[in-house]
Amino acid sequence: MTTRELNARERRIRKLLPRAQDALGLGGWHIELTLHPDAELPASVEHERRILGSYTADWTLRRASIDLALGTAGDCDPPELVLIHELAHIVLHGTRDAFDRLRDQVAPPLFETVRELHCEREELAVRRLARAIVTGLNAYQED
Repeated sequence: MTTRELNARERRIRKLLPRAQDALGLGGWHIELTLHPDAELPASVEHERRILGSYTADWTLRRASIDLALGTAGDCDPPELVLIHELAHIVLHGTRDAFDRLRDQVAPPLFETVRELHCEREELAVRRLARAIVTGLNAYQED
């Protein structure tokens, strides 16, 4: 991908962020967006597969950060979809935050098993929501 193409993609992503934030009820949040020109983010110990985006969120402070890979590798989702995906994670992060408060009140093996299941289900929900939101945004722009 050329520098010109990367710059155009970055402009589209930065323009999309506030619109998507508002649409997802995150308009009052401070979200710091860091864009990386690579096709994927550096792998972490937690993830065995390619990472196209990641987030952190603090529901108390209404602050979040998103790291997003701008490059594309053949079978990767477009960065616009990955941005919406990470924003959907931020919306749902409040449920994970509430869940994590039970950590000290439940037996550790049970807590970890249930938390892992919760994270798997969240990921599935976020994938579906992100695709639906992007489809809706595209349809709206075409009208």
